Amino acid sequence: AGTFKTPTGDLSYDAKGDLKDFKFVVYEWHFGKPKTEVSPQ
Repeated sequence: AGTFKTPTGDLSYDAKGDLKDFKFVVYEWHFGKPKTEVSPQ
């Protein structure tokens, strides 16, 4: 259990060692256009 600082942000673990509140976003890059967030399918 505990919280650890990482380059992508803090990671927290519960007493069982499972990650808590782990969130991330995947972007699709388009040549010459703004990136867009990829929707879950």
